[in-house]
Parts: sequence; C-alpha cells; structure tokens
Amino acid sequence: MKQVSRKNRVGPTVLALLALMVGVTDLSTAKKPPTRTAAPAVPWVSPFENGSPESQAVLAALDKSEYRFSPEVKTAFISWRKAQALAAIAKTGRSLPANFLAWVDSDPVVAGTVYGIADNAAQRLVLLRSLEIDLGQDEVRGKHIQLALGITDEYAGSVNPATMSNPALGISLEERGLLKLEIKRYPCVKVDTHAKDRPLDVNDHIVNFLEDNPVITGKKVGKNMNGGKIETVVTNSRPFPAS
Repeated sequence: MKQVSRKNRVGPTVLALLALMVGVTDLSTAKKPPTRTAAPAVPWVSPFENGSPESQAVLAALDKSEYRFSPEVKTAFISWRKAQALAAIAKTGRSLPANFLAWVDSDPVVAGTVYGIADNAAQRLVLLRSLEIDLGQDEVRGKHIQLALGITDEYAGSVNPATMSNPALGISLEERGLLKLEIKRYPCVKVDTHAKDRPLDVNDHIVNFLEDNPVITGKKVGKNMNGGKIETVVTNSRPFPAS
C-alpha cells in the first residue's frame, strides 16, 4: 500500500507541471486536444522499483525527509548511482581500482560530477579513469582536476556502453604507459635579410623596411607629480611582424 500511495502522490504533481509547461492554470477548463488514435499504453516503471538495496535506501531516505532534498537523500542517491555504474561496467568484464573509486567518493565535486548530474555514471567513470591512465594521478587528481572533470562531462557520451571503451578516441580501461606528447621543433629558420654573400630579393627588402619602421602606440596615463595629478602620454614601440 505504501508504494501505491507514493505513485498517487506523484501523479497529480506531474499533471500540474505539464499544465504549467503549456500555459494551462486550470485543468478543469482546459480545452481537450483533437481526438487521435491512442498508442498502446506502456506502463511506467520507476527506476527505484528494482528491489536493490540501494534503490530501497533512496526511497527510505525520501520518506524520512518527506520528499525534501536532504544530505541523507543525496548520500543514498549517490550510492544508488554508483551501484548501477559498477554493475554496468562489470557486465563488460571490466573493473576499476579500489583506490580510484575511493578518490571519487572522497571528493564531493568529483562524486557529484560522476554520479549526480547525469544518468551515464558508468561512462563517466570509464572516461575519467582512462584520462588518469593516460595522464597520471598527479595530473588528474591534483593539478588539473577541473579540466579532467570538464572533459569527462563533455565526452562521456562517446564511451560505448556495450564495451565501455572507444578505440577511435583512445578511451579504454586497459593499463598502459603514460601518454607522451611530443612538440616538434619549429621548422622555420631565421634568414639574414642583410646578407652580404648574396643579392637581396624583394622579401629581404620588405622585412628590412618593416623592421626599420616599428609600430609606435601611445596612451594617456595619469601621474602624480608635485602633489598633483597630471595626464601624460606614454609611447610603446614594437617591430611590425613580417612572416
């Protein structure tokens, strides 16, 4: 009977929200939409009715708080989402290190980003762990944690939920060495445009002209002098780029 009363409580709320969305404030006077052939009814199944201990804990926390958001509801919800995510990852034969999961749980911002703001927590866990494998713990958990979370939030949807990977983007839970980023030397070589061992061409003359005629800019600034403030112009000179 408790489950039935909960559904009855949610029903009118959903109807009222839908009415406000379409601008109807009085459901009794709302015009009926044109008659259409009704599609086969699909029974709605609450995600909390799967009987798992985590889902029941969410319902218990909601009952205790009288369906208000509370720390207990938040904790139960995060635990429920975590259990779902780990179960989805386990179906693919993968697992995550206990140390990594403990770190996610220890930081409210990380836990909220992974478990709390979307329904793809498993993919978020995989992407964040993949970043850590490539970049290292110091980068992901310390120096660039916000950047790592931003990448996770943006690209978690690219993780294939059937395999928990994306080979095209290098997303994987396979252990590997740290990613090595090689920045090659700038290939351009400075040329002597005042060379004496060759005739100067038109490009030499253009570069020489630009270097001999720098860009001069000025701006007005206020300076305190002799107890008063006067306005003066400060100029700045820089060579004109020729490339």
